[in-house]
Amino acid sequence: SFKKIGAFAFQGSGLEAIKIRENVTEIGNDAFEGCVALGSINFSEATSLKKIGNSAFANCYAEDAEGNAISGLTAVAIPGAVTTIDPYAFAGCKSLADADFSQAAELKSIGTFAFAATAMTTIDLSACPKLAILEANAFPGNAYTSVKLSGTILDDANFQNFDFSGATATLAELTLPGGIDGVGGITYIPSNWFGETKYQYTDAEGTHLMPFSALKSLSLPKTVKEIKSFAFQGSGLTAFKVRENVEIINNYAFEGCEDLATVNFSEATALRIIGKYAFSAAGVKEVAIPANADDKPLTINEGAFADSKLKSFSAKSWEGDLADKLFQNTKLTGIVIPAAITGIGAYAFDGCKKLETVTFKHAAKTDKLNFIDDYAFRNCEALTALDLSNTKLTGISAANVRVFEGCFSLATITFPKELTVLGGDGLFADTPIENFVAEDLVACDNLFGMYLDRDEDSPTFGFYQNRDAKNPN
Repeated sequence: SFKKIGAFAFQGSGLEAIKIRENVTEIGNDAFEGCVALGSINFSEATSLKKIGNSAFANCYAEDAEGNAISGLTAVAIPGAVTTIDPYAFAGCKSLADADFSQAAELKSIGTFAFAATAMTTIDLSACPKLAILEANAFPGNAYTSVKLSGTILDDANFQNFDFSGATATLAELTLPGGIDGVGGITYIPSNWFGETKYQYTDAEGTHLMPFSALKSLSLPKTVKEIKSFAFQGSGLTAFKVRENVEIINNYAFEGCEDLATVNFSEATALRIIGKYAFSAAGVKEVAIPANADDKPLTINEGAFADSKLKSFSAKSWEGDLADKLFQNTKLTGIVIPAAITGIGAYAFDGCKKLETVTFKHAAKTDKLNFIDDYAFRNCEALTALDLSNTKLTGISAANVRVFEGCFSLATITFPKELTVLGGDGLFADTPIENFVAEDLVACDNLFGMYLDRDEDSPTFGFYQNRDAKNPN
């Protein structure tokens, strides 16, 4: 009728099997530590057990001289009343491959290294709705194939205590803690947590990155508001859904995810920032971002989709500049640029060889486009015409170089009548410009005379502002 198994009570004994009865509430520290012959623990009647103490079942394992297991604990089912599993509770049980938490509805905390040096490859804590504390390295470094943390109330700090370092090549299934009834749940995906740069190893040949190549899909809980920089960089994801509360996707978050063919933004009504190179060199093909539910503008930063497989793109709340290198070397075939876009950055469409149409969405003269920067449309080989007539573009200055260089099919460009300056090194180099229209040129009061200098290494195309000008603007 005793209620507690005391500290060190059976440490190092030759027990082969034990049964914990219904009146036991606590198993003390080191109670069965080092019981190398212990092969089974029967918790079926342990309806009152609340605490498994520090190192209570640690090192219940034995092996021969060649390192082969000869005895040891292979499985354990945590009973339903247990609230606490202390540090090192099952550490060193090298044969322990199965820890069953399906009945552990009262479990609140798992201590540091509780399941260290075990043979576990799957962890399912989804039936533990009160689990709030997961101490550092509670499940350290195994080659996990499946980890389920949904259904718990782990917060950001406790989630980050989970050690995935041994699972970079094996983790194929993962669910994340989303909290219950507003309690717990992660609010962001940490930097480098699933990506290449957090987990790495160094040998004589240098430092090597270890992306999560086996992780093909992942569902975000609704609690997540931010995906930090490098979060999934280089991972094996093939599909991803941006949920309704995500506000920020930070720099390089999905950079190098070559297999990521599908990114579903259909619920992303809170999204307001996409960071630098967030989807650069990723496999994403189509992006359609809905309007922000709170009418907040969407900012998309430098190179966000550069070198990706992107074919189509739309974003309803997109404002500000079309950033440098935003779509560089993508497979875009056409794009509608919203009226709220203020300029087109350097290299923005550089190398978009399949880009056929660029449409500027506007109500006449209300759009904000006022600059086009260096190399913006360079090597857009399929682009045949560009109509800028209803933008606020006043010119392309001599400081802007090779804006349309290599647009082999570009025969017609229409500029607005407000155009006052058009120049720049190699502005139309390697293009077949046949029709140049700026409101029929007549209304361009500040322009006089077109020049095309073919004598220089870089042909220059532009206008003199007056008859006496010696240098073009």
